[in-house]
Amino acid sequence: MVRVNVIKALKKVPPLEEFDMSLTIGERLRLLLTETNTFIYELSKISGLAKETISSLMRDRWIPRVPTALKLSKIFCVSPGVFLITPDSYRNNDLRIRFRNLRHLLGLKQNEFAQLCEIDPASIRDWETCTTQLSNKSRYYIEAVFSGVGAGSVKNSV
Repeated sequence: MVRVNVIKALKKVPPLEEFDMSLTIGERLRLLLTETNTFIYELSKISGLAKETISSLMRDRWIPRVPTALKLSKIFCVSPGVFLITPDSYRNNDLRIRFRNLRHLLGLKQNEFAQLCEIDPASIRDWETCTTQLSNKSRYYIEAVFSGVGAGSVKNSV
């Protein structure tokens, strides 16, 4: 059932294939602004984000939180992962990082993702921050989520 929930959620998200994920988050935002002929002040008005916030994001001074990424992704019709997944984490094969990238691709907070996956939010937090070693059961669980989504789609999207 969990895999079905994740697959259904992924079908609603635009794919990342159209983006060069080796670019920084700020570079991706600049590219989107250029492609849409949008100025920072216009994006600020549309999104409700301060111009300084957008400017800082474009200079890669911070990584946005999920709500900010959701605002931007809706404006540009892209996956929230475009604004949440860093180039380093995109290339990382660590199962815990891939799991976090999947959550970011969906644009979900930890507690929302935990509900979707039917697990304790503390487990997700611990996995993502690498504060605990993955038990064999947890590793099996995460691999099962990825196998349900399809190895190709997760590896290529996350």
